[in-house]
Amino acid sequence: MRNEHNRREFRFLVLSAIFLAALIWFLPTSDFDLSREDCQKLQKLAEDEYFQEFQFDESWSFEDFTCNSHESAILNALQFLKSTQFHLPDDERDFDFYAWIKGRNPTFTKREILAFSGIARIEENRIEISTIKLDEADPVSIANILIHETRHLEEGFNSHVRCKKDRQKSCDVRLEEDPFAGGAYNYNVIYLHRLIEYGHVSRSERYSAEQLMALILENQFNHISPQSLAKYQVGL
Repeated sequence: MRNEHNRREFRFLVLSAIFLAALIWFLPTSDFDLSREDCQKLQKLAEDEYFQEFQFDESWSFEDFTCNSHESAILNALQFLKSTQFHLPDDERDFDFYAWIKGRNPTFTKREILAFSGIARIEENRIEISTIKLDEADPVSIANILIHETRHLEEGFNSHVRCKKDRQKSCDVRLEEDPFAGGAYNYNVIYLHRLIEYGHVSRSERYSAEQLMALILENQFNHISPQSLAKYQVGL
């Protein structure tokens, strides 16, 4: 009886260990801190590429570059935009979000923004990014801010409409059947959908994209067709 009890206890401990390992593996993490090695690589990329390709105003402190700072967060988001690979099906239009943002040549500013994650100032060709979002250091979220605000810099797409559900909030009129003809939230949906379905990304990055997609589909369009909803809810 003693041996049988020991065997059962051992099986219980083994199964518990397996369960905990599986739980740890599948639970998403929100920790986007950079390792020292990754940070050094990022600083080198910034000096070789990003400082030549983008404009940063005096609100940034790149002279004393430190890991896991506002500066590393924006650079890591740019690196994420540039380096993420997608295996798109034939019916998906190829689109380089990084090259598109670079082509607009915006000036990046950081400041405390409580009501928004970012602001586009079309007359100044400027994108202001919330320090709160930079503190989170989530490259998916910051990349989405850059995409959203860059769309606002384009003629005819610099504003939203009032949301029908909550008149205090701002929405796009609809999720367009051709999303590339739509507004800033349409562009977010395209990018997030590609990260979720076709992107070579980590579990944490995919989870972040899924959460952002759910929030946008739920709150930021006054109308979504059943066909579009079925397409973009895949994977959520």
